[in-house]
Amino acid sequence: QYKRLNSSKLLLILLITLYILSFMIDDLHHYLALHPGNTFTGPYSHIWTLITAGYIEDHIITGLFNIILFSLLGPLLECNYTSIYFIRFVLIVNFIVFLLVFISVIIYFSITNAEYELYASHCGLTAINAALLVAMKQQFPNRPFLHTNSGIKMKDLPFLFCFISLILWILFNHLYSNQILLVFYGTFIGYIYLKY
Repeated sequence: QYKRLNSSKLLLILLITLYILSFMIDDLHHYLALHPGNTFTGPYSHIWTLITAGYIEDHIITGLFNIILFSLLGPLLECNYTSIYFIRFVLIVNFIVFLLVFISVIIYFSITNAEYELYASHCGLTAINAALLVAMKQQFPNRPFLHTNSGIKMKDLPFLFCFISLILWILFNHLYSNQILLVFYGTFIGYIYLKY
């Protein structure tokens, strides 16, 4: 009998594997995370990072948070979509978000001449999780969050995720500065992708 491919579990295994390997192999992060200054130019051009940056983490806390959130959201949403649609959604959202991050950093550098931003690391599953929260909002808008009586419904999650991320960015700018773009672009691209 034909068994359905569980793409969310495969993506989760890939994420956990790259997460562990990134702390064991020093250069792996350099070759897989997006560093806008090294994406298209220079002898160390890494254009593939527009695709791979979403699947590697550089901080322990955000990495664990993203793995837990994806493990909760992925299988739930994959039940409502086909595996091919789910993988396509994750791949397209990831690519577009990191392309927008690349463009934003180049524009920011052009205006401010802040060269450190060109070589700052941008990576993580945060954008995909933000887009998955948008999908949860559309699929189960009135379902309570984690089956609690807190009054928080699935339709509130994208806004709460953006709001909490903004607060964290204001309080801990030096630790959270690269994640804020991923949260807002992931939410935005998730809405656009699912709308059309």
